[in-house]
Amino acid sequence: TGGPGAESFESRAYSDPLDTGGTSVQQTIARFGSDQEAGEYYTTLVAAGDVCGAEPSLTVENLGGVGGPETGFDGTVWRATAEGAGTVFLYGLVINGSAVSFVDLSAASADEEQMRGLLTLAGERLGDLG
Repeated sequence: TGGPGAESFESRAYSDPLDTGGTSVQQTIARFGSDQEAGEYYTTLVAAGDVCGAEPSLTVENLGGVGGPETGFDGTVWRATAEGAGTVFLYGLVINGSAVSFVDLSAASADEEQMRGLLTLAGERLGDLG
């Protein structure tokens, strides 16, 4: 998720070490030199996420946004379904100022509201980090 022009990257992974193969969350944060650079990168990633041509066996659905002007951040949520396997992936992007974060939720029964909650927390936290 590293973007051209990003000044720094940070990756985080969250999981329960006692629940091997259980729910996990991966997050990558790219920080840019300006809000404009971050906005351009976010827009590019949203467009790419909507078509997701990287993996032909996935059907991708844009589930809409989170945040908005009143929150200080914007985000987009997607669901990708692996044809044949029935495996569902939820992932999203969020932007706040000069930072863009990609969040990937891996869970046996992940749901859209859980993903929206994670993106909301990520968007708020990006603002807290400045």
